[in-house]
Amino acid sequence: MKYKYATMKNFEDFSSGRVMLHRAGFSNYPVRLMEEVFLRCKQYLRKSEKLSVYDPCCGGAYLLTVLGYLNYDRIAKLIGSDINPDAISLAKKNLSLLTVEGLQNRIEHLEELYSLYQKQSHREAINSAYNLKAYIKPNELHCHTFEHDILLNPLAAQFKADIVFTDVPYDRLISWQSGEAAEMNTLLENIKPVIHDESIIAISSNKSQKIATSSYKKVEKLLIGKRKIEIFKVM
Repeated sequence: MKYKYATMKNFEDFSSGRVMLHRAGFSNYPVRLMEEVFLRCKQYLRKSEKLSVYDPCCGGAYLLTVLGYLNYDRIAKLIGSDINPDAISLAKKNLSLLTVEGLQNRIEHLEELYSLYQKQSHREAINSAYNLKAYIKPNELHCHTFEHDILLNPLAAQFKADIVFTDVPYDRLISWQSGEAAEMNTLLENIKPVIHDESIIAISSNKSQKIATSSYKKVEKLLIGKRKIEIFKVM
């Protein structure tokens, strides 16, 4: 895959588990790749700011939090849902880091850890946290998370997303598959109440997973490593 928008630079401040919290079992996502996918999605929209971004399989909201930092002037709302209540608890903590208060609380906690253990990793995390402060703008991002199994029930139409971007958990995909792997389309069907005529949907999955839908038009397909990213528009 050739990058068109996201430049190569040092993203270590955004490393999962450094400032942003991480727990075993929740996936990470390459920062440059997520920014590239987001910017590709944005190019299909008429509006370029005050965007609403939704991740229906958000895990600990690592993807949403990083996108919030990198696109603070472009995004107005970040919304995440997940079937796992522990994931939602972690997601709320990570999304709180997009506020001055939340990030300062994290800095104070890291400083306490450093004073106790004198670990270089804590010192580096503190430095990264101060670097992240520079990304926060006066316009506060609105963040919302909730528990929901996107493969079991359609969403209630309580918001509208300009961009839906999710990294589907591969372990659950195994249980979704039938002979034709048609269950992947359930996600696309169940997000319909929260999208509009111009919404763009990006689904990152394992290369072996198939998506066949008559409700959406595929506009891009990206392959990188073991990942496949498909970008769709509403038909």
